[in-house]
Amino acid sequence: LTGDGFPREFEDRAELRKAARAKFSPMAGGIVRVLDHDCVWIGKCVDEGNHPEFLFFLFFAVLAIGLYFCVFLAVHPSIGKVLVSTLAPMTPVQIYAEARVLCVACLLAVSLILSVLGLLSFQLWGAAFNVTTVELMRWRREHALVPVPWCWGGE
Repeated sequence: LTGDGFPREFEDRAELRKAARAKFSPMAGGIVRVLDHDCVWIGKCVDEGNHPEFLFFLFFAVLAIGLYFCVFLAVHPSIGKVLVSTLAPMTPVQIYAEARVLCVACLLAVSLILSVLGLLSFQLWGAAFNVTTVELMRWRREHALVPVPWCWGGE
């Protein structure tokens, strides 16, 4: 029982008993079986039913950004020279406005691909160890100073 007298598996927002790994999703407006997280990018909650599609979405997002970066470098071959030349000390007059835009676009593409790749690796780690994002965040709140276990064998 919780402090308010309800059983632990009772969800007061939905006024229902919930399954073992079910969680309440504000985005879905009810209880969702094996909820991973509410995703604002796809406009749905990610759960056991659409988690493989979400992983494909992240994988193809990484591929699309990588393809953009490769096409960008192929269309603007001077960007390689500009990126290498920025390592050497140069005056601002030597760097053209177009080269600045190219450098910013490359840095943006690289940072975007690294962030989406990090999200993909986190989701693959959770799928490999059968841990949802909601469960991991709850565990981190309860064990604030303990490192995250690599194998989710039990609590």
